[in-house]
Amino acid sequence: MKTYIALLRGINVSGQKKIKMADLKSLFESLDFKNVKTYIQSGNVIFDMDEMPTEHLEQAIEYRLQKTYGFDVTTIVTNPTDLQHIVNNSPYI
Repeated sequence: MKTYIALLRGINVSGQKKIKMADLKSLFESLDFKNVKTYIQSGNVIFDMDEMPTEHLEQAIEYRLQKTYGFDVTTIVTNPTDLQHIVNNSPYI
């Protein structure tokens, strides 16, 4: 199993594209992701899954969100190591 982080763009912002975090967690679990945890109302989700290309995970999440909620949600999937690298090398921090 590998840990992934999904960043969902534009949900729960100014009352737009509202998704309850409990529902989002259930949606991720329905995709057979394990140890799913959401962070406040942010649309950020941490989960475990067998290793696979992040593009496949992004497509699966976006497809399920579209089918379930009827709106498009751009999704970026990364892993903790890559996210830490981005933070460590940001010129803005």
